[in-house]
This record gives sequence, structure tokens and C-alpha cells, in this order.
Amino acid sequence: MRYIFILLSIIILTNCNNIETLPLSQDYRDITSKLSVQDFENIKMLILDSGIYEPFFNKYYEQPIYLFDEFSATLEPEIGQLNAACDPQISDFNRLVIYDSDLSFKYIHFLIIRKGDFEKENIEIPDYIGLRENKVYLLRYYDDDLEEMFDKSTYYITKMQNRLNKNSY
Repeated sequence: MRYIFILLSIIILTNCNNIETLPLSQDYRDITSKLSVQDFENIKMLILDSGIYEPFFNKYYEQPIYLFDEFSATLEPEIGQLNAACDPQISDFNRLVIYDSDLSFKYIHFLIIRKGDFEKENIEIPDYIGLRENKVYLLRYYDDDLEEMFDKSTYYITKMQNRLNKNSY
């Protein structure tokens, strides 16, 4: 009996050591612990309720934009250019983009993946391995340094969360 227990222990330990962990992606970071799903939704509502609508990226007629003191935040529709007017009645928004002209990379892109989004037909979600529902991600923008973006994102997230606290969302 003792030998069976030892043999089973060795098998279990061996299998635990062989579990593959996904390498850190060079395309995104899970930042849900920094920017919760609820905070993302509240920031979205702040922008929709209190922001302005004007052209920001060429692919949309008008985008909802909120002007913070040092930067601006804009939303992109989850169905992309199928909602080129950025009309909240047509689709929800799953991207939050920070623009700061003082940054070397100018843009910080956040993506929310809500429960059920993978089953929806028209939602634009990058085809990255390891993305999960009910998470918020920082996406790399072109060839910019994802680690630097990750480090700098804390400042912008804090500023947005502070504004949420002032506006009681």
C-alpha cells in the first residue's frame, strides 16, 4: 500500500510539473486587476454621458471623446466600422483609447471582452491566444513597447478612476 501511495505521488508531481503555462504575450496584457470590468463600463458611461462627439480616427464619422486635463479618452465600437457613426443604439463599445501627445507612442489601447462576446458574430476581437471573457486587456499598438505602455497605463487608469469617483458612476 505504501508503494502505491509513493508511486501515485510521483505520477501526480510529474504531471504537475509538465503543465504548460502560456508565455507572456507580446501583443497584450491582462490588466483586469488594474482596470476592472466594472470600471471600464463606468468610464465608458462617463464618456458617453459627458463627452463630446467629433472625428478622432479616420475610420469613424464621430467618436465619443472625453477630455481629461492632460489627455483624451475615446471609445471604439465593438463592431468596428459597421458602426462608423459610433451610435450606442447600434452597438456597444469594447475599446477605450487614450491619446496623449506627450507620450512617445501617443496611444494606449484597452480592450474589454465581456461574457458571451466570443459567441457574437460581428464583434471585433483580436485573434490572440489566451484571451478570456470578463477581462480587460492592454493591447500593444503597432511596434510600440508593451512593457512601457503597461507601466505608463497605471497613471491614466488612476486619473480615470479618480474622475469616476468625482462623478459618482
